[in-house]
Amino acid sequence: MSSPQSDRVPSLRAALLAVVIFVHGVAASPLPPSPTTPKAMANPIAVEELNGWVKVLGGLGIKTTRAELTDLAVKSSTVTSELRTAVIKPFRPLLRITGTGQGWGLFTYPNTHPHRLVIEVERDGKFEVVYRALDPEHAYLEPQLTFRRVRGVYDDNASKVRPSYESFARWVARHAFEDWPDATRVRVKMIRTHVVTPGQDADPIAETRLVRVVKRGEEGP
Repeated sequence: MSSPQSDRVPSLRAALLAVVIFVHGVAASPLPPSPTTPKAMANPIAVEELNGWVKVLGGLGIKTTRAELTDLAVKSSTVTSELRTAVIKPFRPLLRITGTGQGWGLFTYPNTHPHRLVIEVERDGKFEVVYRALDPEHAYLEPQLTFRRVRGVYDDNASKVRPSYESFARWVARHAFEDWPDATRVRVKMIRTHVVTPGQDADPIAETRLVRVVKRGEEGP
């Protein structure tokens, strides 16, 4: 015959699992961790999404504009971010101690303006491409550059440049100068492209961003 205490164990376990799933579900949900700003809504990805929703809602007979949807997003994000913070705040100390926090929202939105890393080496006064993401003919340092922890360094700087990007550029330069003794400079940059959906006209525009040039002797130890 089981004791009352042992009978409660499955119920307590189920309740604990429900709380864990709920907290991590809220943390991983595409709710903004902080209120959205008009500046953030002017991002090309956000503008494209808003224009798409204007068309979708218009097809359903709901007339609106991008400015109106922007205002709605800014106001609603304040409410949802406060709700998200209120739910997660009591559990933050435990998540910090156990290292089980959810650091990002899952599947928040597709990136329609991705960045492509390009590395060039200058020899005899001319730059030549030695690495271009997803290009098998230019795959210098590919095993290291495609490793998730290294990729996270430069991908994370695409939207907001941090000191880690400068360190990354010097790290690339150190390797390149060792492998090409006659190289004088190394150039690291990101090419931002525009991915369109099937049926849309291809966008040939490629924006060069985050250009860093490291001269021999400036790469550091």
